Amino acid sequence: MIIDKTVIVDLTGCEHVGKIHPRIKEAFGFPDGYGHNWDAFRDFLFWEYPVTKVIVKGAGTLPSIFKTNLDVFHDILDERKQYCISKGTVFDYELNKKMSFRVQKMQCSTK
Repeated sequence: MIIDKTVIVDLTGCEHVGKIHPRIKEAFGFPDGYGHNWDAFRDFLFWEYPVTKVIVKGAGTLPSIFKTNLDVFHDILDERKQYCISKGTVFDYELNKKMSFRVQKMQCSTK
């Protein structure tokens, strides 16, 4: 059964990739058994919490280290959208992956 609901995942201020899944869990209201990985997110989105829309905010403010994770997030959301189209049901998402590529200074030692 599809839940007629929009979920907003706010990634603003996320400083390392380990913070993505706790924010997803909180936004969706996933139970404590949520696996905090992309396979678990896909399973929950498709079968446990099939909402009608997901809006991801703050993705464009993240450092470049998040790019791979945002690509996977986008791919899962797009897969869900294509699946719903094939079944004649409704699903949409908003995810702006354009990133600012903040550069952090790193010190290297040659010793």
